[in-house]
Amino acid sequence: MKVLFITKPFIIEPLGIMYLSAAAKAAGHKTDLARISDDLNKKIDEFKPDIVAYSLMTGDQDLYLDLNNSLRRTHQFLSVFGGPHPTFFPELINEDGVDIVCRGEGEQAFVELLNKQEKSEDIVQLENFTIKINGRINQNGMRPLANLDSLPFPDREIVNQFPEIRNEPIKHL
Repeated sequence: MKVLFITKPFIIEPLGIMYLSAAAKAAGHKTDLARISDDLNKKIDEFKPDIVAYSLMTGDQDLYLDLNNSLRRTHQFLSVFGGPHPTFFPELINEDGVDIVCRGEGEQAFVELLNKQEKSEDIVQLENFTIKINGRINQNGMRPLANLDSLPFPDREIVNQFPEIRNEPIKHL
């Protein structure tokens, strides 16, 4: 599966996205990152993602919903919304263009979603997700928290394409 993460321009590393990307790559999937200020239509045309994923804070939801709906007018992809806002407000699933909401920690759940999608298996019962299929909404339970030692290190490669991160005077481990 190919996943395109979309985020607002950043001044610090988007750590949540970096962890999700690392987990997805460790499971054999391809990931890329774009900022909303980038030419997203070109990025989608070139990368051809199966899933476009957004990580949002409260206050950003309208921006990302509008962006998602705009992109879906000309591109086909599954949209996944995660992060703090969808975790606390899973009713975001009721908005047009939102296919899946990830609640809580997403590293294991997101990889399970990618693996099942890749094999065309049923995703309706996946834990940590609220899923809308054919207008029907299914909110599933939460999985136990992962052992943090089992998670891969954040994917720094995904952010090093951006000079504001790559050229930071402070380097990260």
